Amino acid sequence: MSNEWVLVENQGEINLALLELMGASLKEGEDKIGVFGTGWKYGLALALRRNINVVIFSGKEKIEFSTISEEIGDQTFDRIAISVNGKRRRKTSLTTRMGMKDWDDEWFFLREVISNALDEEGYRLYGWDEELQGIEGKTRVFISKTPRLQEVLSNQNLYIRRDKSEGETVNNGRILPPLSEKSRIYKQGIFVMEMDRKGLYDYDLSNLKLTESRTSDRWNVLNQIRQVLVSSSVDTRTEVLQQLRFNTSSKDLIESDVDFDWYSDGKVWTEAFQNAFDEDSVISHGTPLVKKTLEANGKTAIVLPPALIAVLKKGQDVPNEDDFMGTALKNGYVTREASTYEQQLLDKTQEVMKGLFGDLIDKHQFSVFVAEDHNKMVDYLVEDDGESHTIVVSEKILHRGLRDTISYVYSSFLINLNEESNEDEFADVISPILMEKILPSMGVII
Repeated sequence: MSNEWVLVENQGEINLALLELMGASLKEGEDKIGVFGTGWKYGLALALRRNINVVIFSGKEKIEFSTISEEIGDQTFDRIAISVNGKRRRKTSLTTRMGMKDWDDEWFFLREVISNALDEEGYRLYGWDEELQGIEGKTRVFISKTPRLQEVLSNQNLYIRRDKSEGETVNNGRILPPLSEKSRIYKQGIFVMEMDRKGLYDYDLSNLKLTESRTSDRWNVLNQIRQVLVSSSVDTRTEVLQQLRFNTSSKDLIESDVDFDWYSDGKVWTEAFQNAFDEDSVISHGTPLVKKTLEANGKTAIVLPPALIAVLKKGQDVPNEDDFMGTALKNGYVTREASTYEQQLLDKTQEVMKGLFGDLIDKHQFSVFVAEDHNKMVDYLVEDDGESHTIVVSEKILHRGLRDTISYVYSSFLINLNEESNEDEFADVISPILMEKILPSMGVII
């Protein structure tokens, strides 16, 4: 038997019957962490599967655990047996197969023992290398030390965070300083899981739903993080916005994945935004041309995760890029000044269109802009007054040359005139006629 142990100790002596009955517990109340219930049995089964010795002293009474193989049909089961003060072992109804699917971390067992002890006075966790012995009025659980349990013992602050003065306490938990590279999640101060990447904080989530193995899924965690951040102080939310602004492009932080609710969360995040940034700050998705345009107008583009942008846009007190960019942005385009070469192409295209359509062009107040390409090559935009029309030409089209520029502008205009027209028809029939017959007859050589 190992002479190196992990010892968990607390005041009070346990009822032996609770160690044998599946799901049995005498503890009640939401503030109770451990109950010597189902989790304890699963953890004990895990320990015995891995040949980890477990000895409990309830006062001076020594309780030891072992297994007895038993064949049922064509299968062999290892039933958990208990002996008290070295007397004959008696079999329980528990087997080491319990929890085999999900209980795969030795920390899970130690966690259950710690959780039970924390509910009592006099909790202690430490290493032990002397003769095992009990103390009247106390429960002592000895577990033979493994590398994994030693790691937990050496880094207790990563696994047990019960100091209520640490971090910020809010309605639904606590917001804690981060202790490692990836954000760590706790419930009632006991470690639950590590997230897939770093976060601004670690979180103790009071309302987190746990599985029977005391773990949780990512969606549930993110939803609970949302709740604690919404109920946090304005200083904390200010810090969140300032940090997410610098990390959102690479999505470094788990907070950038939180799906905030625009309906109920808008007020608190608007307050934080106004506290975090000056009056010239504008929320933005971060399109390069948008940022450049905003900067040219003396504004600062504040790029945030989409969920926060959606929340802030719903309010009336935070300026956003739509307020400054107008129709073009709403339709997926951002205009910019044409280069000398591009302007020559545009001027020639306008000249051709004037020759083809005459006064119709003037009637429609037709003009051409260069735009960033967002999947569409050319789009026909109708301004807010419903009369002024603008054909937006992608810079990619302009860079193909005059032929493609005229072809696309002509196509866009015809389709606007005749809603039954389509681009395929133009490409197959009208474009060759335009290029090979109409334009040469006008003296336009392409």
